[in-house]
Amino acid sequence: MTINKGVKFVYANRTIDEFAMGLASAIGSISRSGNVENRNIITTQNVFSNRFNLHGIKYDKPLTFDLILYKEDSSFINANEERALKKWLLCNRYDWLYVYDQADLSSVYYYCIASSAEMIDVGVYSGGLKITFVCDAPWAYSELIKRNYTCTSTLSLKLNTPIDFNQMIVYPSIVITALSNGNITINNNTTGDSVVFNNCTNGEVIKVDFDADKISSTKDNIISRWNKKSFGFCDGLNDITLNGNFKITIEYRLPIRVGA
Repeated sequence: MTINKGVKFVYANRTIDEFAMGLASAIGSISRSGNVENRNIITTQNVFSNRFNLHGIKYDKPLTFDLILYKEDSSFINANEERALKKWLLCNRYDWLYVYDQADLSSVYYYCIASSAEMIDVGVYSGGLKITFVCDAPWAYSELIKRNYTCTSTLSLKLNTPIDFNQMIVYPSIVITALSNGNITINNNTTGDSVVFNNCTNGEVIKVDFDADKISSTKDNIISRWNKKSFGFCDGLNDITLNGNFKITIEYRLPIRVGA
């Protein structure tokens, strides 16, 4: 059993190179059947006919996949190495996993946690380690996209956000720094979203995570000065208009369909 150059990955800010190991299996399941994407179609029968009315679609399970690791020198994993690997991979929180030299998975990130670890024996030796990861969603993510803009009065932008799922809105995190006293408005003319912050003061920093519904400001009473609206991106080209005198940083990851 010889693994010449296993695929490399980073998890929890550590690389598999630290353990002189490679990834023998690609992201996904050991079998092709593990890449089936299952969705729950929510319907009720129309009382006046045999047709079924569609109410929505939801995923019942997050994305899961297995990784099989082998030592690149073809030796077996001893007990101390097994402990070290499990200490690294069996974290007690979600963390980012990134495969960085598999061409078909370039720039794909997984926010995941390991649910199990299993030694794969060859004869009486422990030759490999299989780790099962469970993600926080039914999909993977793109790399973190970060955009910086400065608006002195009105600024128009065109942002292209290709999303693998139709009719989905991606909600970013933003950081606004007011450059003068006044109002700040962010409009996505494509989706109709309009976010307004009134009576901002020079130097005020406003942070909003629209996905987690969190907002803060270096000044008081931001909730009373916000119009309580969200801002997000739809699939394709988004027509954005900024109004006010401020700097803004926009951060987001796009959902990527890799097989659920």
